Amino acid sequence: MTDLFIQLLDFLWESFANVAAVLVGCMITTKYIPKKRHYRFRVILSFVLITAWMFIGRNYLAPDKPDGSIPGPFVPIMIFSGLFLFSGLSVLFWCHSTWHQALFAVTVSYALQNICERIIEMLMWLIPGLPRQWIIPLLIATLWWYNRFCGQYKQRQTMFDFSNINNRFLLFVASGVMIGCVVIDLLLKVELGNSSPELNVMICVMMIMFSAMSVIVSMSHLRETDSKMRAEEAANLLRIEQSRYEQDRQIHEAISLKCHDIKHRIAAMRSSSSDDEYRTELKKIGKLVDIFDTAPHSQNAALDVVLANKMLTCNSLNITITCMADGRRMGFMADGDIYALFGNILDNAIEAAQQVQDPEQRMITLNVETKGDFLAISCENFFTGTLTFEDGLPMTTKADQANHGYGTHSIRILTEKYDGLLKVSSQDDIFTLSIILPIPRSYN
Repeated sequence: MTDLFIQLLDFLWESFANVAAVLVGCMITTKYIPKKRHYRFRVILSFVLITAWMFIGRNYLAPDKPDGSIPGPFVPIMIFSGLFLFSGLSVLFWCHSTWHQALFAVTVSYALQNICERIIEMLMWLIPGLPRQWIIPLLIATLWWYNRFCGQYKQRQTMFDFSNINNRFLLFVASGVMIGCVVIDLLLKVELGNSSPELNVMICVMMIMFSAMSVIVSMSHLRETDSKMRAEEAANLLRIEQSRYEQDRQIHEAISLKCHDIKHRIAAMRSSSSDDEYRTELKKIGKLVDIFDTAPHSQNAALDVVLANKMLTCNSLNITITCMADGRRMGFMADGDIYALFGNILDNAIEAAQQVQDPEQRMITLNVETKGDFLAISCENFFTGTLTFEDGLPMTTKADQANHGYGTHSIRILTEKYDGLLKVSSQDDIFTLSIILPIPRSYN
């Protein structure tokens, strides 16, 4: 009994960190997948069973020989293959995931653990006497980084979208590379044993490269899939905005017909009324009508609709908006696209201006003009805080990043649709958006 206890302590001290790293990596990968009932109990049970498997394998199935030599490769291959298999099954046991998702989680986690282990082994060959336990802080740092990485895709399913056959093929390749890496590593250890440090260091470097390749191949689909999903969602938003444009256009036309008449009636009521409170309310109504009636007449109906609506919004939020808009040569753009483009530009500017406390800086400047054969659009507004840019676009400052940030993506999609160039920048608390669109010759 004492010997068993000593063996258990030795296993926990020498090898448990590696086992735990694989399972923790799987937990990080799948933390945004819906969990099954009694999730914590299932995780603990998986840890116990897999730890028991590795303990029995290390001490009873493939114990180190008295002369210090390494046992044959078959049993160790079976043990570590079992770790890979049981970790994947644990993911299915914890979460409502597909077996593709489970394979992805265990492949990446196993590869990251293997990279850390080979780094420490390489250092141990180069620095005799270095404790193996140095792998623990390395594993912690690696898993912390991986957790941050997965956070970029939180509440989105791009990490687990294997509906595309190419994504599944890459996943199988990555898993095969990882399994082959483990098998080759064990075979080389048996054949070479305690050979020269230089050779063992080279083997460690090779294993690190194979494991890193497995991680890269496993995750190669992320950016493409995420961009595709964002493009589809942005396209859906554009379709919704085009529908909104039709509704707002009808409302705009109806109000425009009445604005002139309403202004004269209100003016007459102001002069004849003696009730101060009633007169004050009429002034408020008149101010709103003035705003709508004095909205820039850009000579483009779709642009007039969105500008009138956004100017009303700015007025209600005490935001000053200055607009110089010439829409005479915007006929090459669909009305729905104009509404969506300028709606998103001004919505982003209004959202930023709302956060500014200084009344003199709660302002937006929009210019639309033609320069030769190009349509030039620029928008400036003050903002507070710090902007982080990714792929040339500012990341949303909202906590729910998964469901926000499509405005700038929609702007980019519409700009590219008309072969234009988009540039955004920030300096001295001023955010600037510039778009250049070539005007087709038929509209010159």
